[in-house]
Amino acid sequence: FSLVSEAIDGLMSIRAFDKMGRLSEMFHSRLEWKSRPMWFQMFANRWLAVRMDTLGSSVVLITGFLCVFGFQIERLSANYVGLILSQVLSITSVLNRLMRSITDVEIQMMSVERIQKFI
Repeated sequence: FSLVSEAIDGLMSIRAFDKMGRLSEMFHSRLEWKSRPMWFQMFANRWLAVRMDTLGSSVVLITGFLCVFGFQIERLSANYVGLILSQVLSITSVLNRLMRSITDVEIQMMSVERIQKFI
């Protein structure tokens, strides 16, 4: 971000030569270039979240069917069915947090690998 400090130092010259538009374009293009990896990471996180939601919903659906059949066949208590379903419903958020933590650790470890490569 040396462009910002250079612009502050040369503010009088920039205004005198009416180059504010050019400076603004340069700043926006550099900012866009620097923020691209963040966008890719955000898209990958959303893609992963959709997959984890699908997996969690599938687990809830299968558990719900098993509870209904278990309630009819083995006379499973309604208390147990309610407990099982309430616990399984939280699996989606647990899976999302787990995968997000794993990907954050992996990203941080890539930074460490890059530093070790340059040392």
